[in-house]
Amino acid sequence: MRYARYAWETVIALASSDLGLKLFSLVFAFGLWLFVNAGQKASERSVEAPLEFRNIPSDLMVSGPGAGPVEVRVMGPPALLSTLDPDYMKVVLDLEGARPGTSTFRLSPDFFNPPRGVRITRISPSVINLKLESVAVRSLPVTLRLGTKLPFGYKVARASVNPETVRVRGPAHEVNRMTSIETVPIDLEGGRGQITREVRLSSSGPAFSFHPERVTVSVLLEEEWMTREF
Repeated sequence: MRYARYAWETVIALASSDLGLKLFSLVFAFGLWLFVNAGQKASERSVEAPLEFRNIPSDLMVSGPGAGPVEVRVMGPPALLSTLDPDYMKVVLDLEGARPGTSTFRLSPDFFNPPRGVRITRISPSVINLKLESVAVRSLPVTLRLGTKLPFGYKVARASVNPETVRVRGPAHEVNRMTSIETVPIDLEGGRGQITREVRLSSSGPAFSFHPERVTVSVLLEEEWMTREF
């Protein structure tokens, strides 16, 4: 009897303490989660899981198709699926030690870490073929690209770009064929006199990067002298 009374007093003391309240709250929340989800019929939804590449060798880059998101079909309680964050399902591919060429990854549910109560029913594509290319970095001159329309009665008297060269990084087989980098077309229609603008460089795709990313263009427009015939 004395031991039973002591045990009861211990339970009462624990329940009234901060630790006891925290434990009670945790048990209550878990029980509520079980109650809500146990009564729901499992449903399915598709999630676009983003791809994340880690440990890419500095002299390689990922290019070509196959680097897009993965569609993952998941099943579980509607309450969980409605709040499922796609970033929680991201696919992490470790490219340490990779070489130029095609690397193949076969995806399975082990690649993902879904919340408890959610299971993966389908992965598309289940095989990812990544094309890895050698990277080249070169300094190339910048070519100014003017728009097709000039202000009526005006001509380009002088044009300059600063800096005159930029560093280009991209797939080696393409960078090594380049002789210059163009600016995006510059619209001079409606301009007069000295025009100075900061413009982007024209890129062949997301695989290319430039340093700096923008250049300053200066164009001097002068009025053309026109003669009349009588």
